Amino acid sequence: MYAIVTGASSGIGEEYARILARNRYDLILVARRKDKLKQLSEELKSAHGVEIEVMDMDLTVMKNVTDLFNKIKKKKLDVEVLVNNAGFGANTIFSETEFDQYNAMIKLNITSLTQMTHGFIEYIEGSSHSGYVQNVASVAGLAPVPYMSVYGATKAYVVSFTQALSAEYDRAKLSFNALCPGMTISEFHEIAGSKVDDSPVPMMTSAEVAQFGYENLKSNKTILVPGFANKFTAFLGRVLPKPIVLKITKMMMERLR
Repeated sequence: MYAIVTGASSGIGEEYARILARNRYDLILVARRKDKLKQLSEELKSAHGVEIEVMDMDLTVMKNVTDLFNKIKKKKLDVEVLVNNAGFGANTIFSETEFDQYNAMIKLNITSLTQMTHGFIEYIEGSSHSGYVQNVASVAGLAPVPYMSVYGATKAYVVSFTQALSAEYDRAKLSFNALCPGMTISEFHEIAGSKVDDSPVPMMTSAEVAQFGYENLKSNKTILVPGFANKFTAFLGRVLPKPIVLKITKMMMERLR
């Protein structure tokens, strides 16, 4: 069986691909950086003897997602898993970032994820086996995050979208969950502009987050929060009054700027 991993050229996506390969999944690796994907592909083929399809493409272009599933159908690949991991953020005062960057963020974090999920559902409904979708969200999607307002809002969409699909397809052969990591050691923060050396909370590695995601991929849990610190953060976000949550979150994020 094949698994699709988007954003597979680094961070959580890269580590997720390694874990899937170790567990004998053939892979469809999707990202823009072809050199990184080819390097990872060669490594995993050599180490685990799995089949790997490299799809270097910009997922914000709708035609590319359509072409991806057309290639899967044409090659008659049996795909069981979709890990929607591609995404990025920005740690900044809202007006200090050009709108074009926010627009690209929304397209990648929301539009392409939604289209990938839609294409995967259509594929599974035409197949003879079950399918599993894990959307990589964030604890930032569980409560508003000052200085990462757009990123947090896109991840709130991912959480809500995943919960709704999980309920819709409750009796079908499709399973959905949202992986909600907190601060994670990866190049995400270099791109976002966060100073993670001064992180006020313990940070998990990308490998730890990916392992947690894989272990819970086929569970009946819809929201997956890895690590005690992240679970505690998510809990406080639910029980504390929103103004207090915003004040605490703002103070934490200011330390990372």
